[in-house]
Amino acid sequence: MTLEHIFLISQTVAALAIVGSLLFVAVELRNSTRESRHRAAEEAHQKYQALQLEVASNGDLARVWVTGIHDIGSLNEIDRIRFLLAAHNVFKNWENVHSVWVEGDLPGEIYAAADLMAGDLLAYSGVRAAWSVRRKYFHEAFRSRVDAKIAALPPQPPLPYEVTIAAESSK
Repeated sequence: MTLEHIFLISQTVAALAIVGSLLFVAVELRNSTRESRHRAAEEAHQKYQALQLEVASNGDLARVWVTGIHDIGSLNEIDRIRFLLAAHNVFKNWENVHSVWVEGDLPGEIYAAADLMAGDLLAYSGVRAAWSVRRKYFHEAFRSRVDAKIAALPPQPPLPYEVTIAAESSK
């Protein structure tokens, strides 16, 4: 075996090693992307769940929320600020879910469910009023999304929670 043959064999081995390492990197990148998507979905769910639990466990906040979604003008100044901050939190969670989805890190079916839940709140006049006050604090793509949902609402949209409660109480 000549020196030239040894050189060609070493070049072939080096090329195979590079191809092997590139395949390994591709597999690891795919697994990392899958894990990132799962983590993003889990974080979005946890944030929304924490907000729901806060309203459910705090009777005063629940009173402010229920009053505010129906008629923000009937709240006193302190409760109006509390409602606007709670609504801002809902919008911020929705914006985060939207951003993660746009970036491709959230599966479409999870985004669709979150978008539907948050979008249902727009049927309430108080939530729409809160959006008109707070919308400037959100990025343009999200503002366009929410504005389009509001524009698509019928003049007297059905109120999702009252419809659900009425349907279940009539059974």
